[in-house]
Amino acid sequence: MRIRGDTAWPVLVPAVLACALFCWRLGTPALWLDEAATAQDAGRPLGDLLAFLTERDLGLGAYYVGMHVWTLLGSAEWWLRLPSVLAMTVATAFVADVARRSWGTRAAYVAGLVFALAPIASRYAQEARPYALAIALAVVAWWLLHRALEDGGRRWWIGYTIVVACLGVVQLLGLLILVAHLVRARDELRPWVRATAAALIAPAILAVFTFGQRDTVAWIPKPTFASLAEAYAELAGGPWLLAALAATAVLALAMSASTQTVGTAVWFAAPPLILAGIGLLTPLFLGRYLVVCVPALALLAGAAIAKLPSWTAVVPVGLAAALAASQLQAMREVDGHGPDVRQAAHTIEQGCQPGDGIQRTVTTIQTIPYYLRDAKCRPADLTGPLPNDINRLWILQPTWENGAPSGSQGLDLVQETTVEGLRVTLWKRP
Repeated sequence: MRIRGDTAWPVLVPAVLACALFCWRLGTPALWLDEAATAQDAGRPLGDLLAFLTERDLGLGAYYVGMHVWTLLGSAEWWLRLPSVLAMTVATAFVADVARRSWGTRAAYVAGLVFALAPIASRYAQEARPYALAIALAVVAWWLLHRALEDGGRRWWIGYTIVVACLGVVQLLGLLILVAHLVRARDELRPWVRATAAALIAPAILAVFTFGQRDTVAWIPKPTFASLAEAYAELAGGPWLLAALAATAVLALAMSASTQTVGTAVWFAAPPLILAGIGLLTPLFLGRYLVVCVPALALLAGAAIAKLPSWTAVVPVGLAAALAASQLQAMREVDGHGPDVRQAAHTIEQGCQPGDGIQRTVTTIQTIPYYLRDAKCRPADLTGPLPNDINRLWILQPTWENGAPSGSQGLDLVQETTVEGLRVTLWKRP
């Protein structure tokens, strides 16, 4: 992307503001389960990581290998999340430039700023998972498609092929946005089909192998109309933001039914419907698997004000800021990604004695080992009945659970501490 002179500001301003927002309190929220999995799995020796990927999470293999190299330089929360910040900042810049090239300078500012303020953009910019990278690749692919259709240059088609292939390797389900690309390229289908067919080779091979690991997502429930509606709301940042941005999308379509505008609308609307259909056949339907659709709403907001008076540009940006403010604050608290496992681990470290054990649960399976990685005393990870050589047991349970935790039967309560979202208890034999 090369921009010069006055055309740089509509791209740089949203990108710089987005980067500052995404960096705000980057290391404050405690890691949640999936982020801790990134730290644990990417931190394996390379040989062990590759062996692990043959058994599970092959679809995350490219991300884990990249993070393996990244974590050679550190493993703090902010450092684990920094690649996502950089990826989402790149996505913001390309969102703004797509809008600039399609609808003008005013649209660029609006689209870039609305995207930067989107709660889900901040959420995944501050998460050590591949979603921000997938979003960035999706936006760059759309930008390259626009350039390829604009001047037909071979280099743009080659770049498009490479980026779509990378998107499929990073997140297979991100390729659902190709239905929007089909709409966008309907007047020049032949070069698009050639480029897309080449791009799908590597993802297709990956899909064959990851299908054998489908048991890892067997827990995902079948989609319903309610869960489909929740997915759309999640992508928008909540029901009110969905309603507001949907209104701007309708306005954009009413003002311009170009392939660019229609394709952008399909980008947001179609993938959730397609994945819901697939989810009826095999467990796959989760809102976060569709985050590659988020930039489309911001682009439509930009398109909606392109032909309106200049003062109207503040309306979608101001509305997005007002509706998203509380979420942007909440997700940056210590429990913004989930329970405060960091403080729970600190409590355990302070009270730990040699020979202690900790009950293995979904909460503790990867997060507690991350936060106790440098501790002098680490309780043994336990499942099932308490071994004879363990006299004290640490148990973590969500604060919404009432009563004595499972596994504490026959034991005496020694200590109880409550942190954000978790109750930490210590039990011992009578």
